[in-house]
Amino acid sequence: MQTAGKKIKGGHFMFRIKHFLLVFSVFLIMGVITACSGGDSASSSEANQAEGSDQVTLEIWDFMQGRDAYINVIEKFNEEHEDIQIKRTEITRSNFDSKMINAAAANELPDLFVNSHSRFQAFADAGIAANISKMINESGLDQKFFEGSLEPQIFKGDYYGLPLYNNDLALYYNKEMFEKAGLDSPPETWEDIRDYASKLTNDNVYGLAMAGSKDEQGTFNFLPWIWQAGADLDTLSSEEGVNAIEFRQTLLEDGSVSKEMLNWQQNDANLQFLSEQAAMQINGSWNVPTLNQEADFEWAVAELPKGKQRATIIGGEAIGIGSTSKHKEEAFEFMKFFYDDETYKSFILEDGNLPSVKAIAEAPEIVNDPNMKVFTKGLEYAKSRAYGPNYPEISAVVQELVQATVLGKDAKKIAKEAEKEIKPLLMTE
Repeated sequence: MQTAGKKIKGGHFMFRIKHFLLVFSVFLIMGVITACSGGDSASSSEANQAEGSDQVTLEIWDFMQGRDAYINVIEKFNEEHEDIQIKRTEITRSNFDSKMINAAAANELPDLFVNSHSRFQAFADAGIAANISKMINESGLDQKFFEGSLEPQIFKGDYYGLPLYNNDLALYYNKEMFEKAGLDSPPETWEDIRDYASKLTNDNVYGLAMAGSKDEQGTFNFLPWIWQAGADLDTLSSEEGVNAIEFRQTLLEDGSVSKEMLNWQQNDANLQFLSEQAAMQINGSWNVPTLNQEADFEWAVAELPKGKQRATIIGGEAIGIGSTSKHKEEAFEFMKFFYDDETYKSFILEDGNLPSVKAIAEAPEIVNDPNMKVFTKGLEYAKSRAYGPNYPEISAVVQELVQATVLGKDAKKIAKEAEKEIKPLLMTE
């Protein structure tokens, strides 16, 4: 396993890069990586010390187009550090992994990079992300974060990044429709949500909307049900795993959920809710600003109903250090600066995402927002997709399972088949 500051042996490194390319190709086919607007920038990592100067310039790569709060942190760091300067290169999300792979092969990785946290275990396995455990442990930064926030950046017990921010899933509900149906409070359990969804369904409205598309969004919305049942991807064929699949099928059989969910992404589910064609939706924290601006009805957010246990899923981006960087300590100085309480709080409040730092989640500005408070509470028990470097292939299997579930195929059979495919792909210690 690659460690920070240790020279990479060419042959072994290239083998790992080739393996990563195979996994990455699956990722592209699945449509996990989505394009965002903005032009590509040239791939260069010129983090060199200027001749005759003590100043170090660090290169950071990201796809944070238009994210002023993030850019402001970089500018603030540059203003306060004459000896270290950050040079930012923006790359489109759809091209980010390929740029990193090419840079790794050329020994020209950036000093710092921001990517989806679900990519970090693959980057660690491929030798792209530096092992920064020693610096993190010595700084005590690991104590700041929610456990679920940290998990995706951990590979074989070592840290390869830190969570920039988070999001998770909760239940949105139309308060006016609830009142008309005689429902006083949001559903607490699976039994409740089935009952509520049935009562709220009529010729013009479905009781519940959620994503089920054949891409990462389908997986993202499916996994919490498995976890709530008390199962996981290696126990899909267990009684608990089958119960989760059958319960989702029951909602469809009741007519409370549209079978069109098989094609719906998260934005589609939100549009169903926003247009009052769905009384409830399972969706992410990123929809709060849109609904605040556009909904012409009263709505609220509640925790996802529990099965055997409470569970939701965590998403977001993370920041890491390139394994070939010659300035890892200076790069880590920027990471420490980013997570300074005052700096990080300003970033989160301006950016609008959920904090990965526990103390900031308790800030009055967040706690006093009833809807964001629900999402923030979810971070305390949210689980991640930290299933190892083969996660893209695992997700592809889950997507097929989601589709089969909606199509009403035998729950025991499809659970057993999916588990058989997934088990060999799971990370082992």
